[in-house]
Amino acid sequence: MLKRLKEVLFRNFSFKLLAAVFAFILWVFVSSKAPYDEIPVEVKIIYKNMPKDLVVLDDAPQSLLIRVSGPKLVLRSLKKKALFYEIDLKGTRKGKAMFSIIPSKIDGLPSGVEVTSINPSYFYLTFDKKTSKVLKVKLITISEPKEGYRIKRIRVTPKRVEVVGPESVLKNMKEIPTEAVDITDASFTIERDIPLDRSIKHLQFPSGDSVHVVIEIEPVWVSKVFKGIPITVINTPYKYRVIPDKLDIRLTMIEPGLKKLKAEDIQLYIDASGLPVGEHITTPILKLPEEMLLQKQPKLPEVKLRLWEESKEKGK
Repeated sequence: MLKRLKEVLFRNFSFKLLAAVFAFILWVFVSSKAPYDEIPVEVKIIYKNMPKDLVVLDDAPQSLLIRVSGPKLVLRSLKKKALFYEIDLKGTRKGKAMFSIIPSKIDGLPSGVEVTSINPSYFYLTFDKKTSKVLKVKLITISEPKEGYRIKRIRVTPKRVEVVGPESVLKNMKEIPTEAVDITDASFTIERDIPLDRSIKHLQFPSGDSVHVVIEIEPVWVSKVFKGIPITVINTPYKYRVIPDKLDIRLTMIEPGLKKLKAEDIQLYIDASGLPVGEHITTPILKLPEEMLLQKQPKLPEVKLRLWEESKEKGK
């Protein structure tokens, strides 16, 4: 059987060899005449073996933009392919380091294409020692509460947090701010979780990146005495007299409301519904415009109310 196989393989051997040589020459010719093109391709950068005791201070590039030339057919397939470039950070030390991009190390480039440009072709990264520090949390607020209100107390939990980051950044930091809380026109207590400020680059928060905040808002109470407020009597068919018929009253209110309040806006009255003719000791009722907010109702003194029929008055 082996003998027969040799006969088959070597039968017309010279013609077979000539055909193979001709096919190779034809492939070389066709390849050399295939249309060429140049296209941009993105290459993802992969950083590996970053030392655990270091942190990068710069914004490390995450990709490269290269231009490659080659046969159109090859380039067409390249558009669907992911390319990578690995940078090994093993042995990196504190300070500035330069990284040059070597085209032959781009992973995924097919044979037959040539890299014509790389952007960036090199870059620098600055490394600093990684350290940790416990910092006081500083709550940042925007604007002011509603007119007539103020911040009574601010509670932040936790008051201090551990922060990990570059030694050069943390050494001068005594507190870590939060994101700003808008308290514009607030008239009530605000309670929520507020993120720590992440605008300071390269900082990490092992215990969590937010704190619980309670901002207690309280009214600003102001007092004023209104003198000579008349007392009226309602719901009675009788003649009446009130002794005294005017009172001085002290009102404690939110300042904007007190500024707007005028003496003529204040009503003192006695509801005489069901009261018979005679003398009565009673306490007037205070009525203010609905939007007025009192800290508490003032304690009004008792007054004497005398009721009589009009016919009896004429007989006297």
